[in-house]
Amino acid sequence: MEVAASPERYSARHLLTLALFSVLFASALNWRVVWHLTTAMPNSSTNLHQYGARASSQDRFLGDPMLLSWEVAWDGHALIHQPLHAFDANILWPLQHTLAFSDAVLGYAPAGLIGSGPHAALIRYNLLFLFAYAFAFAGAYLLARELGTGYAGAAVAGAAFAYAPWRLEQDGHLHVLSSGGIPLSLFLLLRGYRRGSARTALAGWLVAAWQFSLGFTLGLQLAYLVAVLALLAGAAWLRGGRPPLGRRLVVATALGVAVFGLAVGLL
Repeated sequence: MEVAASPERYSARHLLTLALFSVLFASALNWRVVWHLTTAMPNSSTNLHQYGARASSQDRFLGDPMLLSWEVAWDGHALIHQPLHAFDANILWPLQHTLAFSDAVLGYAPAGLIGSGPHAALIRYNLLFLFAYAFAFAGAYLLARELGTGYAGAAVAGAAFAYAPWRLEQDGHLHVLSSGGIPLSLFLLLRGYRRGSARTALAGWLVAAWQFSLGFTLGLQLAYLVAVLALLAGAAWLRGGRPPLGRRLVVATALGVAVFGLAVGLL
């Protein structure tokens, strides 16, 4: 079967259409979240009646969505007031570094700067919930296009990745749903090294570092995947006669690996 070649450039119109469709698709499939945007959380003890969610006896008192909504709010607070001590959260005193007891979702810290108080935390969480689905679809779509599929095939790949049935059981875990950085980073890295684009390759490493900053649940798996792919790429480069990579690409790679390693080391 013949597959379409990935485009040399993505127009602003194409990317805007992709972003708009991803958001609308996520909103349509999660319409209850949109409908209860300001009053309830998906798969949380705040809305067992409205959503029909099942929870354990422990979840009925708290629920992971409430914990994660607090984490995002704390990350935003720490970003402004104590950026060097973000893990010294205001819980479980007198223990230290208590934010590290769960996935810290530090990558969402900028969102935590928007609004304040419980109501803002609820709305912020629901918007991030929708963003996670939309971002996963868009990232997988772009990776599939780079691998050679057509528009329809890329859309199917995006839907299969973002809306796989297992995600229904994880709707209470934003850090698990937030996987869009994985295919997007792979897309940027593949595209950057294929075309010798230092800027694109660096962007891929930065996205990978951001994905890891959301937590270990998916971050460790991404780190293992990147390590394996780097070894395979290195072996292919050696077998291909070590073609020149270009100084800018080498510098971008070194900088990107350093940033990714720093994110892994800090967490």
